[in-house]
Amino acid sequence: MDTPLHPPLRISCLSATPLPAVQAQAQLAHFVANFQQRTRTQGGDTTISVQLEKFEAALRQEVKASKETTANGAPNS
Repeated sequence: MDTPLHPPLRISCLSATPLPAVQAQAQLAHFVANFQQRTRTQGGDTTISVQLEKFEAALRQEVKASKETTANGAPNS
């Protein structure tokens, strides 16, 4: 008989601080680089790294679009 599966721990946010997309992208890029370095040395699963990279790419696009909108004279939202 298979052993029962244990769901991952649930993490709850206790507080939140607004952060501009530029700062969020920079902090996420730094975190992803460190995370990948740790998981590479431990031979860990790359699934989380791939999802973090996708999130970082989406933030990078958002920052780029925001800069282009601001450069074109439209208000930044």
